[in-house]
Amino acid sequence: MVGRTNPLSFGFLITSGDFQIRLQVKIFPDSIYLYSNPVSFHVLNTLSPSSISFNSTPSTSRRDTTICYNGQVSLLISPGTGGSGVVTYEWERNIGSGWVLISPSTTDTTQTLTNLTQSGYYRVKSRDASGSCGPVFSIDSIQIMVHDSLYPGTISAINGTICRGTQTGINGSAVTGTSSSIRFQWQRSTDNINWMDIPESIGGTAVSLNISPDVSNSGMVYYRRGVYSLLNGVRCLANGNYLWSNVYSIFWIDDVSSLRSEEHTS
Repeated sequence: MVGRTNPLSFGFLITSGDFQIRLQVKIFPDSIYLYSNPVSFHVLNTLSPSSISFNSTPSTSRRDTTICYNGQVSLLISPGTGGSGVVTYEWERNIGSGWVLISPSTTDTTQTLTNLTQSGYYRVKSRDASGSCGPVFSIDSIQIMVHDSLYPGTISAINGTICRGTQTGINGSAVTGTSSSIRFQWQRSTDNINWMDIPESIGGTAVSLNISPDVSNSGMVYYRRGVYSLLNGVRCLANGNYLWSNVYSIFWIDDVSSLRSEEHTS
């Protein structure tokens, strides 16, 4: 034992608390005992994993959610036990290529994820602020599914000026940028300010629109097509409104002579 400088392991330090340890040396044959200076230890309880959930009202036990493109989600940490009582957290994300750190160390138990454009899994890594315990990962992870981006497409009329009693159509282009279910809603307006839904019964939810003039009046009528997507029952855009196409106007006239009179005076 003389001259030994190797570290010693103390397996009996299995409970928390304050301890002092010293080395006792017995000298033979006189049985003389010599003691080293004491070394103090403060042993912390083992840091247990935290759990995470969605920070919502009412609370939910769901482990997944669906949001719109560029949307946000608030997450909540239920801290574990142990350590010194002060725990720091780091959030990690996995979008299919392994876990990646996405936040600096913080003691805040809430995390708001903003401008999300990719689906992925999230977990939190806990570490005692003293640096003595951890890291430990959350009990489970949370899945956030994000809609693809949505482009509304454009609309264009077959004929921009027609007589009442005639039928025309407005063509709608394809909608791109999403793999989720697409829905449409056409609207019309006489002032380009106040809009009314066109009922589904007359094609108001179709890709393109066949329309007949309003027999009650002539003049300018405006049309637009709203687009939204559905994924897991969630409607996007995030604010619950439609994503609107350009506005197209059609001028209804009473008869051909009226049109010729306007052309003559213009």
